[in-house]
Amino acid sequence: MIRPVRFGVLGCADIARRRIVPALRHCPDTQITAVASRDPEKATVFAAEIGCAATDYARMLQRDDVDALYIPLPPGLHEPWVRLALLLSGKHVLVEKPMTPTARATASLAALAEERGLVLRENFMFVQHRQHRAVRDAIHMGLLGRPLSLTAAFCIPSRPADDFRYVAGLAGGALVDLGVYPLRLTQFLFGPDITVTGVVSEIDPIRDVDLAGLVNAELAAGVTAQLRYRIGGNYTCEYTVRGDVRTVRVERAFTPPADWIPKVTFNDGGSADAASGGPGEQLGCSIRQSRASERSRSRAVVACSRGADWGTAGRRPCCRLNGGERWPPGDWLVTGSSRLRGR
Repeated sequence: MIRPVRFGVLGCADIARRRIVPALRHCPDTQITAVASRDPEKATVFAAEIGCAATDYARMLQRDDVDALYIPLPPGLHEPWVRLALLLSGKHVLVEKPMTPTARATASLAALAEERGLVLRENFMFVQHRQHRAVRDAIHMGLLGRPLSLTAAFCIPSRPADDFRYVAGLAGGALVDLGVYPLRLTQFLFGPDITVTGVVSEIDPIRDVDLAGLVNAELAAGVTAQLRYRIGGNYTCEYTVRGDVRTVRVERAFTPPADWIPKVTFNDGGSADAASGGPGEQLGCSIRQSRASERSRSRAVVACSRGADWGTAGRRPCCRLNGGERWPPGDWLVTGSSRLRGR
């Protein structure tokens, strides 16, 4: 009998409690052996809920009963703990998106995982949901005619004042937390190349984090994209792809619950055709892929890249807009093995 992959959960984040831990417990080929927190009481309570051991971060790395770590910490803390897990502990890693805030850090982690023969996966779950594969298939099969445009939005209500999304030192902000979703969607549907043609960002001058953004871009084959993201306001999680024949729209695009029955609606004049079925199980798919990779010790590295012409030798990562200005100040974050070109 093959032993389940034994996971340790490094942190008691909300996403871990609500989504990933239940999925890990439900999967027959994974089990949770320990959870860690900087707060011993929090770790003890969480561990009691799961039925596993409670520990701290440092001791988690030393445990012999942990094959892989799931890391749901704020983005600004990903790099050091992923590096320690790979280098010192020799453990596989499933880390929440984005893997790190910079291309250089991500490239370094990817190289380290490759060198050590370990699995490093960035947990972009939504691309595992079959509703997005249905849309991509419709595009590739020509059901929309010639694709013309993509509009996507991910907006959430304001968070508590002490939320990590408002802390610049933890790589907070709307782009890193929300904007990466519609950006990753553009890559999933139309390929890795993104040319940014214009950006509007709303910056909190006191916290020094971005609260909202609007990105205009050009994708493959002349498709245009308009991508919105915001912390503060009504919850919005949807996208629309328009072709010269038909239009397809997807709701609850990025964070569907486990029991969400997808509805991909193609609108043709006054009629509509819905492709639907049972739950999409994006959580289960993500966990199963991670488990399979760890079993085979394959190089399942899903990198988070930041900058233009990522992966092209001799090119310094950057993004330039039409007027030559850099956006945003510093580096530009994109997910996946992508190439982001400024015009």
